This record gives sequence, C-alpha cells and structure tokens, in this order.
Amino acid sequence: MPEHLVERRVADPYPFFAWLRRHAPVSAERKANGTTVWQIARYEDVDALIADGRLSKRPERVARYVAGPPGLNRHLVHSDPPDHTRLRSLVNTAFIPRRVVALEPVIRAAAEELLDRLDGRARIDLVGDFAGPLTFRVICRVLGVPDAMNTPELRELLLATVMPTGAHTTPEGVARTNRELHAFLTALVALKRAAGAAETADTDLLGALVHACDGVDTLTQEELLSTAYLLLLVGHDTTLNLIGNGTLALLQHPDQAKRLDAEPGLIAPAVEELLRFDAPVRDATFRAAAEPVEVGGHTIAPGDVVSLLIGSANRDPEKFDSPDVLDLSRTPNEHLSFGRGPHFCIGAALARLEGRIAFPLLLERLGQVRLAVPAESLTWRPTRVMRGLATLPLETLLTGSPSMTTPAASVQTSEAPVFTTVHGTTLVITLNRPAVRNAIDMATAAALDAALSALEDDELMRVGVLTGAGGHFCSGMDLKAFPEHGIPTVADRGLAGLTRAGRTTPLIAAVEGAAVAGGFELALACDLIVAGKSAFFGLPEVARGLVASEGGAIRLPTRLPHHLAMEVLLTGDRLPAARAEQHGLVNRLVPDGQAVIAALDLAERIGRHTRDAVTTVKRIVHTTRGHDESTAFTLQDPISNRLMTSPQAVAGAQRFTRRAT
Repeated sequence: MPEHLVERRVADPYPFFAWLRRHAPVSAERKANGTTVWQIARYEDVDALIADGRLSKRPERVARYVAGPPGLNRHLVHSDPPDHTRLRSLVNTAFIPRRVVALEPVIRAAAEELLDRLDGRARIDLVGDFAGPLTFRVICRVLGVPDAMNTPELRELLLATVMPTGAHTTPEGVARTNRELHAFLTALVALKRAAGAAETADTDLLGALVHACDGVDTLTQEELLSTAYLLLLVGHDTTLNLIGNGTLALLQHPDQAKRLDAEPGLIAPAVEELLRFDAPVRDATFRAAAEPVEVGGHTIAPGDVVSLLIGSANRDPEKFDSPDVLDLSRTPNEHLSFGRGPHFCIGAALARLEGRIAFPLLLERLGQVRLAVPAESLTWRPTRVMRGLATLPLETLLTGSPSMTTPAASVQTSEAPVFTTVHGTTLVITLNRPAVRNAIDMATAAALDAALSALEDDELMRVGVLTGAGGHFCSGMDLKAFPEHGIPTVADRGLAGLTRAGRTTPLIAAVEGAAVAGGFELALACDLIVAGKSAFFGLPEVARGLVASEGGAIRLPTRLPHHLAMEVLLTGDRLPAARAEQHGLVNRLVPDGQAVIAALDLAERIGRHTRDAVTTVKRIVHTTRGHDESTAFTLQDPISNRLMTSPQAVAGAQRFTRRAT
C-alpha cells in the first residue's frame, strides 16, 4: 500500500479508499494487541454486511478492545437483539416524524440567532461558531437538558471521550474526564428525577428514559447513563460534521452552491448528496464476527473486528456514476451514511432536517465568504468512526468579491502573508507562505507585527495561537527576499525583534514541521509550545556563518540543559520535538496535524480566567526574569498590588469564599 496514501487518510481518505477498492477490497490488519481488523471497501460488500446479524455489536466479544468510557457502554451502538430492540423502542419515540417536524421552528430560530451573532465579523469558524453550538443545542432540546447545563465545557468533555486533546490525553486526564462525565450524567438524571420524570416523559426523551428506568424496570441505571451519553455525543457530532463537511464541499464547488441558491427546491437531494460526497461517518460503528463470515473469498473468524468503510462505499464507481463529482441533483442516491437495517441511524430524520435548514440559511446569511486558509491546511479530527473538521475558518469579503456561489476558477484562498481567525476568546495567527515554509519577508514581518498588536489591543481576546500554513511553522527570515544593504526593520526593531516585544497577552506556538532559525526564535518567544510528533526545531545559523542573535542564543540555554543547548547552537543539528518535550521545552506533544487543536484546548483553559489576572502573571514573570529574589519581589509588588486591589479581584475573592463556605 502506498505510504503517502496512508499518511493522508485522515485529511483526504478518498485516494486511500480508491486504492483499497481496486487492490484490496477485503483486507486484514493484525494490530499490536493481537486483534485482527478487516477493512471492507466496496459498496456491495459493505451494504451486505452492515445489516448482517452474524456481525455482533457487543465489544466484549473482542478481548482487549476498549469500547469507550467505563460504565457508559450499555447503549444502542453496543448491543444486539433482544437488548438492542428493547433500547431502541424506548428511544425511538423521540425521533418519530411528527416530533422531528415539530422541531423545525426551534432549529430555525437557533440557527438565525447564531448567524445574527456573526454579522459584521471579518472572520468566523463555521464549526465552532455555528455548526457545533447549533447541533448541540438541538440535541439538548430533544433530551431535555436544561439550558444552564448546555455549555461549551460539556461539549468539550464529550468530544474528549472520542478525540482527547491537551490535558485529556494523559492517563490522569482520561480518568478525570471519565469522572467529570459520570458526575454530569448522574446529576442530570437526578435533576430529572427530582423534577418528576413521569411528568416530562411526553415532552423530553431523558425524562421518558428515567421514567422507564424507575417504573417498569425496562432500563438499568447503567443503560440509562450510557444512552444519555451516546445521544448527547452522536446526536450532535454527526450533524456537526454534515454541516461542516457540506459547507466545505459547497465552497469548493461554487457552481453547485449557486445552483442550490437559485433552486431552493433542490435542498432535499442536495443534503443526500452532501451526506454521500463527504460522509460525516467515515467507518461504521463497532462490529465483530460472532461466527465465521465469508466475504470476497476471505473468511472472517469469530472475534475479528470488521471495519465497514462507509466513506469508501459512498465513492464506489460500481454503484455511483462519477462518484467523485458533487452533483446536488443526484438521484437515486443510496448512500450508506446512516447505515441500514436494525442499526440504521435513529436520528437520521433530525440530521436531515437540520441540514435542510442550515445550508439555505448559510447561503443566504453568510453572503460573500471564502476559506481563510488553504484547503490543505485545514485540520480534520483523527477519529476512527467520524469524519469532521476541527475548525472551518472563513473570511468575509467586500461587495463584488468572490463568494460561495462564484465559479471555482475565480476563487483563491487567502493570499495574505499572515491571516487571523477568531475562536471564541482566542485569536489564531497563521503565517501563510507555505511555498517557502513560511519564511518571513518584509510583508510578512509587518503583517505579523500588526496581528500581534491587534491581539494585544483587543480586550475580547484572552489568548493568541501562532502557527504556520502548509504543514510547517516557520523557517526563519527569508534572506533571499531581503535587500543587500541589510536586514530590514519593523517598527524600529530588528525583524526578529518581534520576539522581544513586551506584549502581555499569552501566546501559544502550535508547531508542525519545521521551526528553525528565526522560526525557532519565534516559538521560544511564545509562552507555551505545542508540537506535532514529527515537528523539529533548529538554529542552523552557525552553518551559514551567522549567529542566532535575536533570542536563540540567549533563550535556549535557559530552557534546555546547557550542554544540549550548546549542541544545538554549535552543530546546527535538528532537535526533534520528542526530545524537546523530554526536556520541558515543549508543553504538549501531539499527533501530527493536531497542534492547533491542542493549542486551542490550552487557550480555552487559559481563557476561562480574567484577562487582568492572566496578563499580570505574564507581566510579573517577564519583569522579574534574571533578577535576584529580593529585587524580583521589589519589582513584583507594584504590579501585583494593582491587580489585588481592583474591584474584579475583590469580587473574585468573595465568590471563592462563598463557595468554600
């Protein structure tokens, strides 16, 4: 199997799927733990097996298989008849057509409200600002989750169970995630019981489930908590991916977006085609052989895991004409994105309704937008089952500029040397010269200086994330672009003097690929560093007859053991991110392509605190660095006293005291 297809299968799985269909439509892989996993790539085989009762949904059939959070796995996705039949009958009433249709005004109002908030924004994240909040609000309404409990922190907690990032990735973090999730679900069930579950059973699903658990004993407490967890997670994640993936597809196929905008009656087949073209579910949920199964000349043994590649089946040319073409009027369209048979997605009607409402509203309300980053720089969440974007940054354009409905040939992604996107209270600053590994020329330096100043001046922004487009962080100054008479200056400082600016807003470096020379110095100037596993650092100036004079030679010996720092400085050799993490230079080492996600996770945790407190901490650290302890305390006191006597600090202390007592 070509290695480059395997490496790209998260960002773009379709060439990988095409190779499997052609060369290995039924293939087995032996995992390190001894489990055999079969990948089924062709539509005919996936369609036949997806409803085959010889494939069990019970994870306990596979030794050493980790299904999900402990104590939360007794639900629809992990059960066979008769348990599956019993559980599905309890949940099904909330998703009958009559009840789903009744949610239309609720969904539309929520979508309109979220889009109202985006009016006037130069840049948005369609996933974080619209698709995520919309779909989570809808499933919370179906379940009957009180508004006060519908928080971004809850969404983060749920998503951490399938794609842990940052603090959620360590063993302690995983254990804490599980404890917090159990505590939330237990509190939610207790709230329903206290409110009288029988009285709300007809109006919200969770009330009905609690009533079933307490009344006729058709649902155990573990099944109740597991089902609530499952519905909260997949009840919004699938539709979030539909809206995110679908919007990206329309941006990349503006002729189809224009067609949908002009023909509102096309929305039903359009949603089906968007579900097929880039399915929100890449692989079917867990299945294992309960008895020998023959497929494609191979025998799948009992206990083997079977991975049904829905994304591959949906692009099979034996089933679909021109499968790699987006055709919003495609009929028939027998895609498998919602499965088939007893395990057909119970929320399919709700997901379709949300799509039919969201896409026309986005075409109408977003107006003229385009991708704010090159498509190849988008980050996809690396989960096995789901396929979805971590973020979808868009930038609004001036009247008369290209839009979602402008022909593709005239649309270009952002050509600015630096662009910014807003994620809540975090500003992501992206160096955008991927052809030269984001080397900094005059225009880039000026744009970076402006972006960092904007971060500092915007009181709504709590944290900044600095990253690079195209798989690399930064390769330093673009010496070929500089005039012969010397190194240019920015705001009366040396170019790399950007790293010495006395800014107080926390800045996180999200490093993928190369961070060398001035790029390493930029990373060292940040407060925290998150790096992909294949990232590397280096100060190769000595090999060019230069010195790392704008921070590297000063900062590196204070961050690394002296002899390691001198090795990097004197040899010019690369420092792999894994080794840098061992010595505390890197805060988080994450899978390749996930540095920005992990940085946003850290930023969200920092952003929970008041801006004054965070910036004061940073000001104290930078002001007192290098001084003896006595002098440091003298320098610290006037800085900290200004904060400690502020009304904000007094109010915070009072809140803490009330909680403690």
